[in-house]
Amino acid sequence: MQTQAQISSNNLQHFSNLSSCFERKSLASIAKCLLFSGFFPIPLKKIHKNKLIPAVSWKDIKEISPEIFTKEEVIGIALKTGKESNLLVLDIDDFEKFKQFYNISKEEAGYIVHSKTPGHLHIGFLYDETFERYKDFRKEVGFELKVNSLINFYSIDPEIQYKPVKLEKLTPLPKELKEKILDLINKKEKIEPQRIIEIVKEAYNKGNRQFWIIYTAGLLKKLQIPLEETKKALEDFLKAQNDEEISMRLAGIEHTYKVEKVKGITGLLEIGLSKEAEEKLYSTIPQLNKLKNEEFKEEEERKTKFSIYELMTSTFKPPCWIIPGVLPEGVTFLGGRPKQGKSFLALQLALTAVQLNKRVIYFALEDGPARLQARLQAIGISDIEALKKIPLSFVFELHKIQTPSPEDLAIQKINEYAKEADLIIIDPWLALKPEPDKRKDIVQEEYLALQTIRKLLRNKSILIVHHTRKAGGEDITSALLGTTGQTAAVDNIMVLQKGKTQGTAILNFMLRDFETRDLGLRRLGNGFWQIQGTAEEMMLAEEQSKIVEAIKKLEEMQEKATIKAIAELVGKKENTVKVALFELTQKGVVHRKERGVYSILDTKREGTNFTNFPNLTNFPNFPNFPTQSPLVSPEEPKVSPVSSSSKNELTFLEQNLQGLQDKVSKVSKVSSVSSNETEKTPEEYILIEVEDYSCPICQNKWWKFTKEVYKLGKGAGSCYECNHLSWFGNIKKI
Repeated sequence: MQTQAQISSNNLQHFSNLSSCFERKSLASIAKCLLFSGFFPIPLKKIHKNKLIPAVSWKDIKEISPEIFTKEEVIGIALKTGKESNLLVLDIDDFEKFKQFYNISKEEAGYIVHSKTPGHLHIGFLYDETFERYKDFRKEVGFELKVNSLINFYSIDPEIQYKPVKLEKLTPLPKELKEKILDLINKKEKIEPQRIIEIVKEAYNKGNRQFWIIYTAGLLKKLQIPLEETKKALEDFLKAQNDEEISMRLAGIEHTYKVEKVKGITGLLEIGLSKEAEEKLYSTIPQLNKLKNEEFKEEEERKTKFSIYELMTSTFKPPCWIIPGVLPEGVTFLGGRPKQGKSFLALQLALTAVQLNKRVIYFALEDGPARLQARLQAIGISDIEALKKIPLSFVFELHKIQTPSPEDLAIQKINEYAKEADLIIIDPWLALKPEPDKRKDIVQEEYLALQTIRKLLRNKSILIVHHTRKAGGEDITSALLGTTGQTAAVDNIMVLQKGKTQGTAILNFMLRDFETRDLGLRRLGNGFWQIQGTAEEMMLAEEQSKIVEAIKKLEEMQEKATIKAIAELVGKKENTVKVALFELTQKGVVHRKERGVYSILDTKREGTNFTNFPNLTNFPNFPNFPTQSPLVSPEEPKVSPVSSSSKNELTFLEQNLQGLQDKVSKVSKVSSVSSNETEKTPEEYILIEVEDYSCPICQNKWWKFTKEVYKLGKGAGSCYECNHLSWFGNIKKI
């Protein structure tokens, strides 16, 4: 016996076999004839006086047997329109109105059925792939376009009659009628690119602008908006934003329209589009609902095989930072000894990520709610109401992973809680990882547990707090407790190690996609950490603090603080002391009283703040935290080491090394010397106060520019207070 798929593949689409079937007046016989003619019949039942509904769930059904039409409740037959029956039907409710739209003749159609309502007709043609879904034009021209839906065909109930009056071979939709219907669709469903751009522009303001262009163009392409219309709309938007790279952006749009598969909404979500904006897109642009499942299916079935040509010509999203210079994207281990401050650091990273518009879920599996509350209170949060809109949530209980699979209860819970998060923090891993089982390979179990979590939470970043071995290890990968299975499954490893002096620590990094230097941290009184710079810089800072103490001691003894006297007190060579004094002078810590004699700077320095994380004392106000500004170019920083000689990184690692002078004019010249020891030539800067933009790190409004940048009228300026780098598009207008 032929299956429904085999029968439909015959593509007969004519009714020559139906005459004898209608003579028998048997629904089963009619259904059988329809099946053999290439149509897909669906049984109908009556629910009240004049209403028929499908007797089966018809949308996902692939095969149907004529026997189902013998059931007592079945009193009629409907046909599946669209590809499965190769049938397209015009359901005409107002024939006079339709005739004004298109004066159809009975000879043009092979399928005509009188509806239960007098004057209503069903006129059928061969399915046309141009029309993929149902359209309602009753208000405009009196008909519905039935595609991929049901159309009632025949009923044996005298009160609900559907009577076929012409059943011949189906013909294509007349060309003129097809063009008229397409014009109707274009007028009714015209999508304005500007509406979409207005909704998704929030992701442009968060950075990754080239990818924003590519993904927005991809979305417009999926909606079948012509290339030229897309280019004009996006170019107008870029000009309004004073974008500096318009030609590059337009080239990205053209490339997007050339490639076969592109990302749209999924790509925009990856670079920061909010859930609220996504929902607004779907509610505002109904056509997107059809694309939704297709795009996410494409994402699930992403390309896994590349030819060498495809590999070298594909565009991939570059690696990014969750917190620039501190926490990279991907799966990261944060290791350290017990009671060393790992959880304080993890909480601090969570708070910083939230200030950078990331949504965070924190699995605090070792610390209870009371302890977390106390830690947050230690920051100095006073305005509790301001926290209502903060996208940071805590989960305090979770079962251990029993089986490393998506069906595991703990993994399912993580997936459920993390759906609305960009960063997931698990603290600690020991509370969640599978228990050792002698019958199983523990290396494989640990690896599979982490791999299962990362696959479920694809496109999200995960920070996992873990313990290190008591004896340490040869490197930071072997310092973590457990097997190599867990370190093999993650992208990055950070290990917090005790520093040489009390209250200090070194944060060691091993990152997959970034180069960086280990950081020097100092523990604050509230338990949180403060970045002192790179590990090397912190060690140097400790030496410089000894020099400061030596100067103080000499002054107390009413002796001159000469290079020789300082060197004798600290036990260092004079050349070493001389270099350190030069750096301390540039930081504004000491000044030269006379040739070869130094003193502690007695001028009050305003606003000095060595906390390099965003100012957590302003935590209650950070719903309005100015992480971005129209003046700032939030493009991702180049992947390069962070060091004292590289102060042009867009990163939270720059140190606040000198205070703002007490009196300074609106525009004044300031001499500064680069911290790079190989560059001793003084460089002249222009200092400008920017009224409508504050530094996102220290809130200072004063910025310094080189003379060359100031003359050019655009370029990078560094915060006078903390050296944070920002891009200014039009300096002359400041």
